[in-house]
Amino acid sequence: MAREAECLGARFYFARGQPERNSRCILEIARQLASLSENRLRDAIISAIEKESDIITSAAVLQYKKLIHQPLLTLVGSDLKLVIVIDAIDECEPDYAAKLLELIGHDHRRLPTGVKFFLTSRVEPHIQGELEEDSVFPTVEPLALDVEGSSTVHGDIMLYLKDRLPPLVRKFGIRDKDWPGEKKRMELAQMAGESFIWASTAVLLVADPNQRNPAARLEYILSKPSLKNLDYLYSSALENAFPPNIGESILSLLHDTLGMLVVARVPVTVATLASLFPSTTDSPQGLAERIRSQVLSFLGSVLIFSAHDNQADSKPVQFLHKSFVDFLVTEGRCDDRFLIDVPKYHEKMTIGCLQRMDRLRRNICQLTDPSKLNSEVVDLAQRIDRHIPHALQYACEHWADHLSEVRPHKMISTEVDLLLDMFVKRALLFWVEAMGLLGRAREAVSLVRLAETWVMARGFHYDVEVAQTAANTTHSMGVMLQVPTITLGPAPPRTLSPRPSTADLRRSNGLTSTLLYDLRRFIMEFMEPIVTSPLHIYGSAVAFMPTETELYRRYKHLAEGRLTVVRGRAERWSRTLWTAFKHSGPVQCIAVSPDGKMIVSGSNDNTLRLWDAKTGAAIGQVMDGHTSSINCVAVSPDSNTIVSGS
Repeated sequence: MAREAECLGARFYFARGQPERNSRCILEIARQLASLSENRLRDAIISAIEKESDIITSAAVLQYKKLIHQPLLTLVGSDLKLVIVIDAIDECEPDYAAKLLELIGHDHRRLPTGVKFFLTSRVEPHIQGELEEDSVFPTVEPLALDVEGSSTVHGDIMLYLKDRLPPLVRKFGIRDKDWPGEKKRMELAQMAGESFIWASTAVLLVADPNQRNPAARLEYILSKPSLKNLDYLYSSALENAFPPNIGESILSLLHDTLGMLVVARVPVTVATLASLFPSTTDSPQGLAERIRSQVLSFLGSVLIFSAHDNQADSKPVQFLHKSFVDFLVTEGRCDDRFLIDVPKYHEKMTIGCLQRMDRLRRNICQLTDPSKLNSEVVDLAQRIDRHIPHALQYACEHWADHLSEVRPHKMISTEVDLLLDMFVKRALLFWVEAMGLLGRAREAVSLVRLAETWVMARGFHYDVEVAQTAANTTHSMGVMLQVPTITLGPAPPRTLSPRPSTADLRRSNGLTSTLLYDLRRFIMEFMEPIVTSPLHIYGSAVAFMPTETELYRRYKHLAEGRLTVVRGRAERWSRTLWTAFKHSGPVQCIAVSPDGKMIVSGSNDNTLRLWDAKTGAAIGQVMDGHTSSINCVAVSPDSNTIVSGS
């Protein structure tokens, strides 16, 4: 509609389970706006990128203000009409959705009257709460599609059925060329009510190639009024594909396949999924084929997957709609035969990830020159694809995510404990190297923190007071105001007698706690070399590691020996977590954003800087404009606005 009216400025749709794609929403909208014929808009966006070359990696609030809001302000006084469409906001991560709505809501009143945002979403509490906030969206005009225009929805469903059902006549050799006829289409549309999800699921059930008789399937659906409920339709799809007399091995494979797809942090291919299954008697290739032939080929009505496509391995398996996932994991809605125990499958995925990471090795990509930066290795992407396959990449990036969702106080499989113990004793630095090669080194800090938190809850814990201090740097800040640095730091941990029942496990618990703490400090201390050239872990970082740390004792044999620290080497970690050197003068004031994600510093060099509170990484460019030393700084309650005074 907006395109036909020649007023479509940009459009973006979110996709569930694709956080990397979703996080590029603002950048993609800016790209589309810059491609319009409006010179003022294009020039403003290009100018913003030229002035701040790292805007692409900056926080969402800065990206929005610099690349969307400020360029749109150049259209004030213009007759140009633009509609920016953002679809399926409920499909993106809740934190990002809330932040995006805040940004649009706070700033849209200052935009030209011809600029409008068109947002679509299911009714989700965190989204509805933002939209109902009068101070943010005083002029929001909600349109409930299932309240107004029901006749239009019914008509659209009829058109959909008329388009999708007749082709089955030829596909299945149905003799009645007029099948299914207007009457049956009308009955099916009436059962659908105003739910397109129901209609599309019903059509896919009728068209299921495994049933061979679409006419009989349609008659079955029409004869069961209870199937008007979407849950019953989902139950019918599962019961018909996997009846009670099905073998236990197939039912177990179905459970494992659906369970691991439900908990997967990003959509994965069949090959990757099979490689992440905890050890089985099948080879990954054999297991992948079993998943295709015995499970996925019967679930075409609820999954996006082509079991007969030669390129299937390049396409991730995805649920057609989030409502099916909700159905599978909700007790009382889904039959016990198919109910997915989410923590159980996080445990299975944790085991699978830890098993895959046993393949990590020093210099895993076989780089020939350790002195080169990642950016200087021309074939790095090809080496990563060859030596760090997708399943191993997934394991490196998400093992701690899954571990954090395992019930720590439940009698979980001892395999988790054993694999975690092996991982921290043997492969920690190999993992950091892999994360550096994958461009995920900064995320490694958060992953280790997740593991630490789980370990503490499990019984692998520090002293409670010290652990709580270490877990939240914003509650333990020591600020050195007379030098051009920011320093943050907790007291080092000390291991107390934990709760496990055996002496061996007690010793293992303490060691795991200490190694994870040391690893987090190691990554933060040597972040820049890890990010730019991970092999420097062995060439220099280990040589500078404090000598009395457990991590050094375990991994000192990996030091290359080309570098020797003669004097001044620390024995223990400093109380300082990280030090920032970006200011050219003393830091006079700092503030922490209420959401705990950002630190703002003001200096007598007349500038402000933003820092990631978890990793210490600089966010965006220096902010100048003051003509004298900055003496105070504050962040608004929504963490979107900074106020400074000099």
